[in-house]
Amino acid sequence: MESPVESDHSVPTNPTVSLKKRRGRPPKGSYAAFGSDDEDDDEYYGGRSRRRTNRAPRPKVSTQSSGSTVVPKDLYAHRATLEDDELNFGVVDPEGEKKVNELGYLNGGREYRCRTFTCLGRGNRLYMLSTEPARAMGYRDSYLLFLKHRSLHKIIVDDAEKWDLIERNIIPHSYKGRAVGIVAARSIFREFGAKIIVGGRRIVDDYWEGEFRARGFAEGDLADPEDKLPPPGMPYNRNQYVAWHGASAVYHTQPSFEAQLPSAVRKRKKDPPKDATWLFQHAKATSAYNNDLAENIARKQTTGFFEPHSNLLHVPQNSQPSRTEWAHIAHDQEEYIAPKLDILVSLNPDIAPQVSLINVPFSVLASCPPHIQDAIRRRQEQELLQARMNGTLW
Repeated sequence: MESPVESDHSVPTNPTVSLKKRRGRPPKGSYAAFGSDDEDDDEYYGGRSRRRTNRAPRPKVSTQSSGSTVVPKDLYAHRATLEDDELNFGVVDPEGEKKVNELGYLNGGREYRCRTFTCLGRGNRLYMLSTEPARAMGYRDSYLLFLKHRSLHKIIVDDAEKWDLIERNIIPHSYKGRAVGIVAARSIFREFGAKIIVGGRRIVDDYWEGEFRARGFAEGDLADPEDKLPPPGMPYNRNQYVAWHGASAVYHTQPSFEAQLPSAVRKRKKDPPKDATWLFQHAKATSAYNNDLAENIARKQTTGFFEPHSNLLHVPQNSQPSRTEWAHIAHDQEEYIAPKLDILVSLNPDIAPQVSLINVPFSVLASCPPHIQDAIRRRQEQELLQARMNGTLW
């Protein structure tokens, strides 16, 4: 029998023979997936540039963001090794090493802007919740922090460490089912320097002093001028970056529409009274508001209420007549052949049932001023007339 014909796509048995590459454009993501290096790419494209000639180059994105840092340019060129929960690139600054020890404790009276703590089973090394330095540096969450700063290493604590943090009131009990990430405080100081220090100043409190000096930063300038420092003798508020203490407003740096208006149009917020008469001022303001309401109601009683949907002017019902009387009046003049009748229409409003002044005692009436007595007597006469018309009084 004849041996079967081998297919053109069969794999050669000789290991020295290389496979021919497919023609055409490679699929997207092939370089990231298979880890091809630059030499293989140049061989595949025949030594040509991989950039398409009909596509404009990407614009350069400015790196001077709110969380940008200054690190040596060749820092990421070194291969990093994980040592003591930190990425060690093998590059240090001798002056920066004097400001922090190997466990993350700061020297020279410096303090972190975020809370620091030790973790169960990790010795006396200082750590931070990854969300707190992220908010302190202007990021919404810790994902962007570790995405932009590759020298930081995120640690996900296990259940035992998480319960220990809950018992020490470092995280709330509601976080027992979440993935809690922490980061070494020393690596945060190496990355951000003076920006993570309370009242930190450039070069004085930075780790990479040589890089800051080489790039022309002025020594002694505040690293974060927008940071609110406490008065002398008061502790720094580290809870402002804690999520369950209202840290959601920290990263809202976009100016509001009202802030862009001119000062003459912008509404000024009234400061609450701080003196001892605040209760009297509140009562006075409440009384003035009640007077305004009473004046508005009295004005509406006379002018009516305009309803824009129906385009009608509505008036109170108690100000309109509700009964009519028709009477025939005959003329007695002799020159008329036939008596002429005139029709008289009388409109009388109903007296409000909840107000009755007929049975006002004489002692109360005598104690009133004269004009009040006259008004009460006129009202009593109206009520008596109305009662006779209704047939309730004989």
